[in-house]
Amino acid sequence: MSTAYTPSKSFHSGLFGCTNDLGTFCVSLLLPCLVYGQNKKMLNVESDCRTSGIKYGVCFVIQSCMGGKLRGEIRRERGLEGSALEDCMLHLACRPCALTQERIELDRMERFGHLDELVFQRKKVVD
Repeated sequence: MSTAYTPSKSFHSGLFGCTNDLGTFCVSLLLPCLVYGQNKKMLNVESDCRTSGIKYGVCFVIQSCMGGKLRGEIRRERGLEGSALEDCMLHLACRPCALTQERIELDRMERFGHLDELVFQRKKVVD
């Protein structure tokens, strides 16, 4: 395991690497709105994970759009390849795997301090 955060052009975990984090995967199957809200809070996009989780839980199609939008934000922050359409389709076709893959990426960013830098930058912009 490396000791530094290494940027790449794709998520560090493959889409079906969701078994690497079975806990998150199981919660994503049963309560995807919870994982979505937590992921959004980790990116410091919204301070209250309950509010974003409730919005996410409203409608299946809206979930795909909201999940795709958050996935796009993760991609932009990390410089990952992909498109908005691909992000939405992944959330439509395989929501639990997409949410788990995003959480693994966010956890990795947090572990190496990259997420802290991002949160600090976002707070500076807001203040």
